[in-house]
Amino acid sequence: MIILRINILQFKFAIIPSQLSFRKTIIRSIIKFPVSKVNKPESQDMVRVNLKAAYDDTSSPKNLGRMIDISEKPIVRREAVAEGKINLQPSTMQLINKGQIEKGDPLQIALIGAIQAVKSTSRNLMMCHPISVESSSVEFFKTEDSITARATVVAFAKTGVEMEALNAVANALLNVWDVVKKYEKDTKGQYPSTSITDIHVVTKKKAGSY
Repeated sequence: MIILRINILQFKFAIIPSQLSFRKTIIRSIIKFPVSKVNKPESQDMVRVNLKAAYDDTSSPKNLGRMIDISEKPIVRREAVAEGKINLQPSTMQLINKGQIEKGDPLQIALIGAIQAVKSTSRNLMMCHPISVESSSVEFFKTEDSITARATVVAFAKTGVEMEALNAVANALLNVWDVVKKYEKDTKGQYPSTSITDIHVVTKKKAGSY
């Protein structure tokens, strides 16, 4: 049985216009639970975790993170292009080109994953504004030992779409890795040559800056 005991001392807060202010706050939480030793159920060790947090009069909620106010910004056409690369073994690339990957075509799977990632960006990035995306597309460029993914995202919005493009590229490359990992592992189950690199924004545009 787990025994949970939390002591909170001098926890005070006051609501003032547009924000919540913590004053002279000291939170001391002590969580105790017994742990039985192997072969000695009658013996118990107490494990103590001390959690402390203090806020003084200068504390401000905005320091804890907030979504930036973009209500006054105009809605304009925005576009962003991002790309990144995954390095693979030449033997894996040959299997991809021959359509012999057991899980399916890595590029088709990566394409679906990338487009889904565009629509999920604001759920993955905590302070990112939800954006109604007008268009998203992904291209793939292959060499004998790598695949480059390039994502283009377009929206009419108050903020840029570069994070959506970056999220698309990252997800596309991770999907490629997942699909081909069976062929990339060495005899010890490691990935000595597989890597995702150079994820970056190629261009970012908005109406009036073309």
